Amino acid sequence: MAGKKIKDPLIAALLNFFLIGLGYLYVGKRVWFGIGLIVWNILFTAIVLLNPGLDSPLIWLDSIALSFLFAWDGWKTAEEVNKSKKR
Repeated sequence: MAGKKIKDPLIAALLNFFLIGLGYLYVGKRVWFGIGLIVWNILFTAIVLLNPGLDSPLIWLDSIALSFLFAWDGWKTAEEVNKSKKR
């Protein structure tokens, strides 16, 4: 299995949790999707922080829920990549 690096699902999950999209870059799958998510996340956060009227607990609850969902998907994506590398 020389040259085939196994990706740690926990790292992919944590990266996607803290900055949605970064886990995909780590895994090397859905890279453009990951870049798009990172850009969107940065823009969304900037818009919310620069507009105090938009700062609602519901927005942050939504962001946390999405972080957990993308963390799970990052984990599963790393597992899929690892399975394909073992073949």
